[in-house]
Amino acid sequence: MAVSDDERIPPVSFERRLPAGVTRYDLVLAVIPLSFAVALAGSLVASLPINTAVVLGASVAAVAVGDALFVNPPTQGRRGDLSG
Repeated sequence: MAVSDDERIPPVSFERRLPAGVTRYDLVLAVIPLSFAVALAGSLVASLPINTAVVLGASVAAVAVGDALFVNPPTQGRRGDLSG
């Protein structure tokens, strides 16, 4: 059975589930240090070498930054223009 374009369910926007005033890019800024903290805590619990933990944390942070810059780049202007 063919489905017309009108009958398709629209994708749920990630931004709709965020609290007021929090943007996707605020979450990216939070993920960067949290990825390192979780990786370092995991290295202590799992007895992984610290080098492995840093690489894992950096990998997660790099994916978050890459997503924010290239997959879902900012498309609107800044919220507040500081020029005057």
